[in-house]
Amino acid sequence: MIDLYPTYRRTTSQSPFVSLLSRMWGRDVIPFFSCRSAMLTGLQAFGLSRLEEILVPPYLSHCVLSTVSRAVFPAMAPSTRTRAILVFHQFGFPQCIDAIEEIAKENRWLIINDCAHTLFTKAGERTLFDWGDLSVFSFAKIYPCGLGGGALTNREAIAER
Repeated sequence: MIDLYPTYRRTTSQSPFVSLLSRMWGRDVIPFFSCRSAMLTGLQAFGLSRLEEILVPPYLSHCVLSTVSRAVFPAMAPSTRTRAILVFHQFGFPQCIDAIEEIAKENRWLIINDCAHTLFTKAGERTLFDWGDLSVFSFAKIYPCGLGGGALTNREAIAER
């Protein structure tokens, strides 16, 4: 059976493009074949399960919802089972990440940044990758290329998983 969410295996040598992005963003870029596979692998690396919820906006595409639902239960209202929030930055416009981060800290939720459309967007002086626990992005939405996407995290233990 073909795996719909293939992952990239980290090696000691990276492509020059991935190395350039890692230097530019100040942390290791973990390349994947698609943004969806980066998101699914990241959710699983945090140990989230289908018994837990992730808050999602009501306007997500089916491909993102189906990916999220493989790891956790997507919900549009918080409950006691909520463990994370998916922040979807659309078409280069960042969400109100400061307010989202404050609410997430109060509730001890993980912040998953879906930066598929906002590869080089900044909120103030910081890139969107500086916020949250995991950021995923897609090259194919920005550039016509074979490399699909990637992930960034500030947590080394999650990057290793």
